[in-house]
Amino acid sequence: MLPMPFGFNIFPNIGRLMVEGLIKTSKGKDTSDKLYDGITMLANSFNPLGGGGLWQMVTPTALDPLAALAENRDSFGRPISRESRGTSPKPGYTLSRDPSPSISQYLSEFINDISFGNKDKRGWVSPTADQLEYLGGQITGGVGREIMRGGKFAMNLAEDKETPESQVPIKGKIVGSITSPQAISQRFYNNVKTMSEHEDAIKGRITRRESTSQYLRENPEASLWRRANTLENDISKLNSRRRDLVKKEALYAEIKKIDDQKTRMMKQFNDDVKKREAAR
Repeated sequence: MLPMPFGFNIFPNIGRLMVEGLIKTSKGKDTSDKLYDGITMLANSFNPLGGGGLWQMVTPTALDPLAALAENRDSFGRPISRESRGTSPKPGYTLSRDPSPSISQYLSEFINDISFGNKDKRGWVSPTADQLEYLGGQITGGVGREIMRGGKFAMNLAEDKETPESQVPIKGKIVGSITSPQAISQRFYNNVKTMSEHEDAIKGRITRRESTSQYLRENPEASLWRRANTLENDISKLNSRRRDLVKKEALYAEIKKIDDQKTRMMKQFNDDVKKREAAR
């Protein structure tokens, strides 16, 4: 599609946000996020540099990486790292998308440990490896990001391990796949976050002694929230087991078996959510 001139894209976007807000209102959901999206959209529409969230636009350029980490959104609006649930915060290094050994992964665990955290307790400062890599990439620029990718690629090559296309130097900049393990994982955690919102909505209605039937009819995928909690715990255990195997220098085939199992579990859940959403 041809890009619209500055300012003109506010008209279709205002319509989209209004419809999304009305849908959320009809389902009894909070719409404050749509107001924030609207303000960000208006600012972006007249911003020639574009990108990022509201805080990234109002902060000085030098502080943009910190604002992006606070919003957990990069300049394209994509999540930088997985988020820990507020009711059950986990150490940052356990939330990394790729738990394979890397400088960022080791540094993430080290920072968590020295800030009075451990394997089960989140330290005062507990970044994820993804956050550290993002910050390092912002400080060192595109060359630094490619060097970090090159280091991972070389390490995997030396150990005869497969490297996802998105992590291959240069190639990862131009090739992407919605069926890659990384894409499936991101979609899974987005679904888990949505299921958490459904869980709160259902439990709120139960507390107020209101019927949940109407809500479940309007949101058929909401009935999967218990399964989402179980799966998230199961995958967390698999990640822990994977880290132990890596530390013990187990065979790559054993580690890949866990990766494949996680991907299958996530994909099955994603497919089930998609089917329920299509049944609305």
